[in-house]
Amino acid sequence: MKKGDRVVFNIGTDRTVYVLKTDEYSLYSRMVVDLQNYEGEVAVEYLNKCEKEEETA
Repeated sequence: MKKGDRVVFNIGTDRTVYVLKTDEYSLYSRMVVDLQNYEGEVAVEYLNKCEKEEETA
């Protein structure tokens, strides 16, 4: 995943479309990213890239 990609969580009920603020980076042996309008890092394994146009957070 790269900065600017649009993603949604693949776990839970949050279907908000987020935009990546960063490229993937390693944090404690996990690949994570930072999202716009979302606090903290998110492991890339919990995200799916969006293919269709949807409302972003």
